[in-house]
Amino acid sequence: MAAVQRGDDSQARTEFAAFNTAVRSYVSANGKSWQIEYLVGSLDCLFPDKKVVGAEFLRDILQNNRTLNAQGNAEVQKQLQSCEAPARAIPTAAQLTLPQDLTEASTHFQTPGIRGDMKGGGGGIRIASESSQPVSPVAAAELLSRQVSIHDPQTALKKALARLPAGANGAVTDEFAVATEKGSAADAQAIGRCLKRYATALNAEFQIDSPTTMVTAYAVPSSYEVYDFARRLHGLTLPYGVIAYSVPEDMSLVSPAYADSCGSMAHELVHLLIKRRFSGAPAWLEEGLASEVAVASPSATSLRFGWSWRDDTLLKDLDARPTASQLLDASWSDFNSDNYGGMHRAEATQAIAAVFIRYLNAKGQLPAIYFSVRDQHLTPDLSGFKSYQATLEDILKMPVASIDADFQKWFDAESRGHAPAYSSGGGSGEVMNAAPRPIKPCVQSQSKMQQAALCAPDAPAAGNDPPKPNTKQ
Repeated sequence: MAAVQRGDDSQARTEFAAFNTAVRSYVSANGKSWQIEYLVGSLDCLFPDKKVVGAEFLRDILQNNRTLNAQGNAEVQKQLQSCEAPARAIPTAAQLTLPQDLTEASTHFQTPGIRGDMKGGGGGIRIASESSQPVSPVAAAELLSRQVSIHDPQTALKKALARLPAGANGAVTDEFAVATEKGSAADAQAIGRCLKRYATALNAEFQIDSPTTMVTAYAVPSSYEVYDFARRLHGLTLPYGVIAYSVPEDMSLVSPAYADSCGSMAHELVHLLIKRRFSGAPAWLEEGLASEVAVASPSATSLRFGWSWRDDTLLKDLDARPTASQLLDASWSDFNSDNYGGMHRAEATQAIAAVFIRYLNAKGQLPAIYFSVRDQHLTPDLSGFKSYQATLEDILKMPVASIDADFQKWFDAESRGHAPAYSSGGGSGEVMNAAPRPIKPCVQSQSKMQQAALCAPDAPAAGNDPPKPNTKQ
């Protein structure tokens, strides 16, 4: 920056080249983060021939980052505007004095309706803006101090139980410390095993692996008790309609769960674990995958997706759904609405993100697209970007307009002959996000434990991948 300010372009470029070498080495060892993207992007913007790439870095932060607060987003937007403005004698970035506290501890909320955390579906509607709600008032430093090494699981459980009233029970299953205020230790152990099945499938199919710290799961018998846990554990006053939430900073989640039905927990697990290898996952991919995982059946090597209440939601909101191109360009804020006029659109965006993941899986290309977006969106040498649209066009071998038409044709075929997966007149979040029981032929139970999809095929022999569901039933 000093070289740029004094007009020494040769020295500035020499030092910038050395900086880029150091950054590539750092990213190779530690992975990408919004801070790295901000640093590289704002410095790129100092050089006229690098401005286009610098602006891409800054736009990527605004689309995909979830932890920047209003001040942080304003700072990135300011730098983007400066980068895109006509060249000045002394670039604004060279005079940069960053404000303090650009980030806040992020909280994922999960509700059956419109909400501030981008998890969508049918049911009740509420209004909440992301910027005003999904933030824990507990300091990030305190939350981070709650993390416990994967090598000390009993300490994680002990600390979790200490946060609950006397008489609470818990158990450890591998990387999960499960605590329950009203259930037994055996209940906690069974919930841990349920979570582990999802974790195993996520790791096998998407390399979404376990962290170096324990995941603390607080199991509640009903969604109503999520609110009390939120106040006690994180100082949160949750908005109406929340059925589960998670906090990445202390690697915790709170959700209703049962021994063979932990889909809402699995949804939050995706958000917690994906950050280890894919911190900048775009909204359409992370939220869509998490939503489909919540209603999937896990095996040792994969996740089986099928028609669910999320498809019903999309079917209801087809007129408002974004196109494939619009979905790929969506930011996390596009999954929300803070006004009644935007509710219908936000709900449709939430629904298509989930069903679009199922479409990519039906095409046999979901893992390939996942890894390409993860590893190739930003080039290894930090010199440019491959857009999400280009990635899908390359892998699916068709332009994005044709992808949109193909998706619509596929969804039309899928929707023929399907009864609604849940009643539009109500239903609890636990039912809508329930994990399936072990597959049995043509079970149409109304139990809370039963997955929404009806008449799934027989379970495969142990160790074999399950067959894809017959969506024409």
